[in-house]
Amino acid sequence: RGPWTEPAASALRFTSGPARVAVRGEPGCVNLYLAGLRGSGKTTVARLVGRELALPVVDLDAAIAGRAGLSVAGFISSLGEPVFRQIEAEVLREVSERTGQAVSLGGGTCIALANRTLIRRTGRTAWLTAPPDVLWKRIHADPATPGQRPRLGFSVGPEGLVEMLVARRDGYAACAGLVLDTGSSRPEEVAKLICAWWRNGR
Repeated sequence: RGPWTEPAASALRFTSGPARVAVRGEPGCVNLYLAGLRGSGKTTVARLVGRELALPVVDLDAAIAGRAGLSVAGFISSLGEPVFRQIEAEVLREVSERTGQAVSLGGGTCIALANRTLIRRTGRTAWLTAPPDVLWKRIHADPATPGQRPRLGFSVGPEGLVEMLVARRDGYAACAGLVLDTGSSRPEEVAKLICAWWRNGR
């Protein structure tokens, strides 16, 4: 299938098939960011990309949890999402000061304009998408979900993930130089496409 030409709109076309690609060049960048909803494969793919490209891997949620001494779920439950977003922005600024990293962003990192501006200035971003039912199955199959991941805060089931995407898609699209539908692709296949895109743009 041909490349997408409108990342924001095309990310809502939840059809099966091999990973699909949309590319927008962003020259002069230094970090490789992975964005997308929970369950899209950011953490797994970041590890694979980091290994292939010999880049250190940073999981933003894990970095926040390490600083707070709490899981993301525990942090938000105890202190609330506004405080979490404030700390998230601080950790992102610190991470972005380093170069040559594969960074798995939090699902909501791209909401804030300041974060988006920083991400675009310091890196190239791959936005990972998948159909809501696939995301839902992945989330519930993830052993970290009960204790580590925050409640979605939207409707229960795939419908809630559609609501979340509608709320966040403009933020993802504003950062993305590459869009991949990972719904029916293995993480290794997705990582291979990202590595090729990254090398092509260096």
